[in-house]
Amino acid sequence: MLRERQDTLRDNIRYARMKLGLQVKDLAKIAGVGKTTISNFEASGNKLGEMALFKIAGALGVEPEDLEDPGFRLRFQPAGAAEPDPTPAANVLRESQNDEAARLICAFAKLTAAQQQAVLILVEGLAGQAAGGVVYATPKHKVT
Repeated sequence: MLRERQDTLRDNIRYARMKLGLQVKDLAKIAGVGKTTISNFEASGNKLGEMALFKIAGALGVEPEDLEDPGFRLRFQPAGAAEPDPTPAANVLRESQNDEAARLICAFAKLTAAQQQAVLILVEGLAGQAAGGVVYATPKHKVT
């Protein structure tokens, strides 16, 4: 029973990672775990620590219990899958040298279009304040 659970967990992590267009090193960077932790687990299905599981699930945008569910692959739908992004977060992530920027890019990609718009307004406002400038709402960014 335990081996079956580990196999399901391994298959679901690999499936979600690949659906999101992430390499093992990308997922490791986002989750904050070692690359070998993920690659060894995907290769052999050895026991994955509880903390590593929580971090990996969070990086994939799912709950740890979801990854243990044999029906996970039938339900898993990456956020934004209906609207393909011309510059996938995974490509930007590979080019990024900054861990925080990489995490921000991947988290942003999981948001809905409305949430992304709200985050853009907030970040542009913060950037304007940090630069000592005043940020005005443009027609694209309506303040209500």
